[in-house]
Amino acid sequence: MIVQQKRKHTGYDNNENISKNKKIKKNNNNNNNNKNSSSDIQNNNNHTHNNHYHQNNTNINFQNQTINNNDDLDILNAINDLPPGSYPTYNPNNQNNNYDKDYIKIGTLNIQSGFNNKKTDIMEYFITNNYDILAIQEMHVTTPHQFTNMEKINVSNNEENIDLYIYKDTNGNSVTDSHSGVCIIMKEEFQKRVSTVQTHKGRILTIELHFKKIHLLIINTYIPANNQKKEQIETCYKQIETLIKTHSSKPNAHIILLGDFNVQPCKQDRKNNQWKARIYNILKMASMTNAIKQHHDKYLPTHAPAATKEFTSAIDHIYTTQNIIDHSYYASTATIDQHLHFNTDHKSL
Repeated sequence: MIVQQKRKHTGYDNNENISKNKKIKKNNNNNNNNKNSSSDIQNNNNHTHNNHYHQNNTNINFQNQTINNNDDLDILNAINDLPPGSYPTYNPNNQNNNYDKDYIKIGTLNIQSGFNNKKTDIMEYFITNNYDILAIQEMHVTTPHQFTNMEKINVSNNEENIDLYIYKDTNGNSVTDSHSGVCIIMKEEFQKRVSTVQTHKGRILTIELHFKKIHLLIINTYIPANNQKKEQIETCYKQIETLIKTHSSKPNAHIILLGDFNVQPCKQDRKNNQWKARIYNILKMASMTNAIKQHHDKYLPTHAPAATKEFTSAIDHIYTTQNIIDHSYYASTATIDQHLHFNTDHKSL
């Protein structure tokens, strides 16, 4: 999902086509063409692009958020109603011919276990696809912690060192809930805005960020797939409901709930599994909107069951409050190429 204010860049060169599998920097061959799905929030900067002025409501400087993949270039061109493959020329003083994004990209992905073994690849995926915030589920890590569990990782990217921060909830039961574990990865600009972190038994990680005019709550959830864990699932629902109600009472409250719900929102699933589908009633009562349905006429599948290995189930979602979805521009899903990144039976969203 891309969220942006209604303003356009100008000054593009439409005659230069992008070559797939190349970094979005002329004459540089270090990139892949993996499409990335996400939630992207447009920043309103005080600097100008060809005399277009924007007020910064976030305290975040986006001027150096370099586009380094084909998906982000396509997004930038779509925002400006330009054909795929166009190159922006609004920054003529940039000697390296880099093209910058000024939106926030937020995504969610179930990695199908093995976080510790996949961590390096996940960090590279985060950087390559220009994420700002990425929620991860099914870490398969159950390491108890009493206080905030945060890890700082320095990642090299084209001669630039980038600090990433991983907030984790690995408090799941190692015997009865070994596949649990959720985390949120974010860049330093956002980590500086973190005010509170809450965890819930390796299934719900909540981070509140404070900006100049916004109180943003991000809830990353991994609902158990096994319907026999009804009590655990209903406890998760109550926790989510409480988090939403509590934060909604704050001024300028913005909420993003994302993750693996392990139940589809379609009418048939709700009819056959009413108690488990109650999460969608909670979100409806909270006036939260599904990012995919905002930009498509149907839910998009995100999970390939082992029996068929075909993507047929829409169980991963991003829901937001109206004040976020009103500025959304784009939302989609993407298959993770296991040869380029890592294996998982889920798509990113």
